[in-house]
Amino acid sequence: KDEKAGKLVNCTPSSDPQDIYQLVADSVTAQLKVDAEKGNDLAKAWLKYGIKRSTTKRSIMTICYGSTRYSCTDFVIEDLTKRKDKGEDHPFIDDVFKPATYLASVIWSSIGDNLISARSGMDFLQGIARLVAQEQLPIHWTSPVGFPVYQAYPEMKSFRIKTMLMGEVIKPRLKLETEKTDKIRMANGIAPNFVHALDSSAMMKTVNIAYEKGIRNFCNVHDSFGTTAGDVENLTVSLKQAFIEMFEKTDVLQSFKDEVQNQVVDEKLKSQFPEVPVKGNLEIDKLKDCDFFFS
Repeated sequence: KDEKAGKLVNCTPSSDPQDIYQLVADSVTAQLKVDAEKGNDLAKAWLKYGIKRSTTKRSIMTICYGSTRYSCTDFVIEDLTKRKDKGEDHPFIDDVFKPATYLASVIWSSIGDNLISARSGMDFLQGIARLVAQEQLPIHWTSPVGFPVYQAYPEMKSFRIKTMLMGEVIKPRLKLETEKTDKIRMANGIAPNFVHALDSSAMMKTVNIAYEKGIRNFCNVHDSFGTTAGDVENLTVSLKQAFIEMFEKTDVLQSFKDEVQNQVVDEKLKSQFPEVPVKGNLEIDKLKDCDFFFS
């Protein structure tokens, strides 16, 4: 219910569509100008090359999925490569990593200024996952539509085998699951899995509501919805209704905490569960008036 972040992703009524990717790109450009005036050569080079919305898009898209500042650097390098393939030669011929790392820090800071709640939500989920992993347990919870979700990442043991292939000795490396829980993967996986479970809930609910309205043709993938042209308006109404019902009736973070906490036996670990992040004042019901929530 973060009002600031909600506005940036078209969850509040507006006469114009919001573009969070471009907003962060503009914020990054503004910071580069400040750094350039202080004599930062990398900032000058980036300003000359230009910051596009594609430069910031992957970093923003994955912030709720457990992405880090290091992965942000990878996304910058990836964007440089794609732009170069399109004929946009960049000035970082000798060393791409250093300028990419610098820009990633500027992007990361700008994202933090605009999407504080996304990070606090991610930290909350990861904190719970780390505690549960201490007991070597999987995590399971129920989505808003009653669908059971189960996350279990076992530690993998790597070993080599010696064998023959066409007369040659080869030693491929194989991995086998162990009985232990992989604490790092459990923490890294919980945020994307939680969000994807909400995405799937929204889709199930939307299809059911739309079906009741007479829609019979669907083309849905993950968080992308489609139908025949004559039913688009009805699908839009159905999608908004699904989100409103889902988040008005359920405090998804509190429900997750309560359900997972009940699975933990150790009372000391239970007491260490983090508090649910403080909510903002965004009114979910106003989604019905958001023209650009679904487009």
